[in-house]
Amino acid sequence: MKAELQRANVGEDIAKKTLTRWKELFKADAVSGQDVDEKQSDFDASIAKVEAAKADVNSAQADVVATQGVVASQRAEYDAARADVSSGEQKIQAAQAGITSAQANYRSAIAARDASLSSVDAAQAGVGSDQANVRRYEALQGFEHVVAPFSGVITARNIDVGDLVNAGTSGSGASNPMNTVTTRGLLGLARTDTLLAQANVPEDAASSIREGQDADVTTGDYAGRIFRGKVFHVSGALDMSSRTLLVEVKIPNLDGALKPGMFAQIKFLGVQSGATIRIPATALIFDAKGTRVAVVTNDDLLHFATVKLGRDFGGEIEVLVGLSGDESIVTNPDDSLTEGTKVKPITGVK
Repeated sequence: MKAELQRANVGEDIAKKTLTRWKELFKADAVSGQDVDEKQSDFDASIAKVEAAKADVNSAQADVVATQGVVASQRAEYDAARADVSSGEQKIQAAQAGITSAQANYRSAIAARDASLSSVDAAQAGVGSDQANVRRYEALQGFEHVVAPFSGVITARNIDVGDLVNAGTSGSGASNPMNTVTTRGLLGLARTDTLLAQANVPEDAASSIREGQDADVTTGDYAGRIFRGKVFHVSGALDMSSRTLLVEVKIPNLDGALKPGMFAQIKFLGVQSGATIRIPATALIFDAKGTRVAVVTNDDLLHFATVKLGRDFGGEIEVLVGLSGDESIVTNPDDSLTEGTKVKPITGVK
């Protein structure tokens, strides 16, 4: 408010000086009387603003004085309250001393009780140890009778009558489920009502195998007999070394004709095998340009076709890409043959 008063004083001073200048200009007939009257009004307004600002300052000062009186009264009340708080704190300290004494007595009683409980626990621990030994001997006695977890035939006997078998004894055999004779445990047991066969399917037929697919199984021991099985599991990836897919087939064997460990041939039903092209192995040319075959065109000209090979059947090679199957080829090409050479095919030779 004092700042507002100061600004009002400055405005009054400027209005006064302006009015004086305009009165001098009026005397010289440089401005009109109307302009002088306006400057007089501005000066009077500035005087009124100064008086209002002075009144605001005086009112604020009166408020400050009144507030200081209130502060003094509240400070007196605060000092009285502090005195009451000090008296209350002394009473609290006395009460806390009584509580501390009572807590000490309580802890002493708890310690005596814990000592008694420790004695009881020690006695109960001795009883529990004796009971545990009794249960252990009962469990060991129960191992006198060995019960198989499933029905099957014994394929290995790793102990003899009179051998000492200690708790935790285990064999050294691998836990491969396809092992028919194991050295792990007391006995080897095989389930024979359903057998599991594994087959490595070539890469070109892997996409045709699916779980639940029927498969015919034949063995050399039962010529002409077909055992019908179903694909149980198909591996999610091909073996990198053999480029084959591991497939497992479950075969019902209720009559026990099949024995675990036998070799068999598996034919997967529903496999779509596309027609393939086979050419003599001697027709292939291997050089810096890749694997090629010399083909005779309809104009009896030589053309070297680049091919992609499949399976090797010894005397014949499977061609996957590069030939359509109706071409005439050179079965024994030599190094003297060149692209576009005119030849005379021999009829009647494939």
